[in-house]
Amino acid sequence: SQVPPGLGQWMGRDNCGGPRWVAFHSGLSEVINDFNRFDFQKALQGLSSMLLTVSLDPHVAFDCATAVGSALGLAALTSEQLQMPVLAARMRQLMAIFGSFDYQMKGEEYIDASPWPYKWMESMEGILRSMAMLKQYEVQADPLRARSAHELLQASSTTSRRSVTPKKIAIVSVCDYDAAFTPLERLSRINKRAYAEMHGYDVFVYEKAPIFEDPLRPLLVEPQSYRPAAWSKVDAILLTLAQGKHDWVMWMDCDSFFMDPEVKLEDLAATAEAQQCGAEETASSDGQDLQGLQSLVESWMAGPSGDLAWFEDLLADTLETPDALSGCGGPYEMAGAPPENRTLGFAKWLYQQRRPMILASEDGLML
Repeated sequence: SQVPPGLGQWMGRDNCGGPRWVAFHSGLSEVINDFNRFDFQKALQGLSSMLLTVSLDPHVAFDCATAVGSALGLAALTSEQLQMPVLAARMRQLMAIFGSFDYQMKGEEYIDASPWPYKWMESMEGILRSMAMLKQYEVQADPLRARSAHELLQASSTTSRRSVTPKKIAIVSVCDYDAAFTPLERLSRINKRAYAEMHGYDVFVYEKAPIFEDPLRPLLVEPQSYRPAAWSKVDAILLTLAQGKHDWVMWMDCDSFFMDPEVKLEDLAATAEAQQCGAEETASSDGQDLQGLQSLVESWMAGPSGDLAWFEDLLADTLETPDALSGCGGPYEMAGAPPENRTLGFAKWLYQQRRPMILASEDGLML
């Protein structure tokens, strides 16, 4: 089959032989020596410096993804020795991203036979082990994590007062599956529609991966068939947000099901607001939010075709105003300067929000 143009430079090619990666391998050997001498702090510092030099440019990092993955794996082991299970789990997750890239482009045998300290199946088992340790740590650090959402909402002072204002909520999913092989799309639609009807929510389940048609659409130069269906979750959310009708939009994976239908999404949002703002300061500004969203969408759809910088400026002008950043709680304190990438939305407004704007779980996302 035809290889997408964007992948041609990666498929089956080994770019690990250049001077940069020879030096990277030498640095990795020094880190391993520090690890074997039980100097874990020095080892982690060395790994951080090494990873920083290659991760600033993703094209450089993915030139030898197995090398970067091996460094991340060592960082995970070092973090575990330093009793930092959260950092260890995140390092293993990043390791999986880089390892999966070379797994897809070159295969498992390439990874296992490489000179880098990386074995594919061992890394997968390490991720499962690390995530299990993380969950145990989280329950110990915050016992509430061991309780179900239903139990937490029953105990919440906000929801117990039954004063939660009804919200206009949409549930969004993409179920791009062949019905001849699996009934997942039909079963998922039934579950989500039944839950939505119980609480008066809208539900949008796309059978085919959608694309959000806006003035930035011309930047997508490759055929739609080259795009993984998973990428379309962003488009599906944008299509719903662009309607300007909903206080909250919830993403649900197709293979995620509502198992406790009595839990209301507006109760979850109210609980998050109460935790950040206090039970007495949860007055809703959703009406103003919707007006602001509608105005933003109108300006967005009228913007110049393909001019990415113009749209980045529009977001900054809209979301960095005093009104947009007002509210209770926050902003969050961060160690050092936050990462910024305006194209991805990592900008000043994101870090200075003072109200809950995103509620995330393993398979669900509310915006």
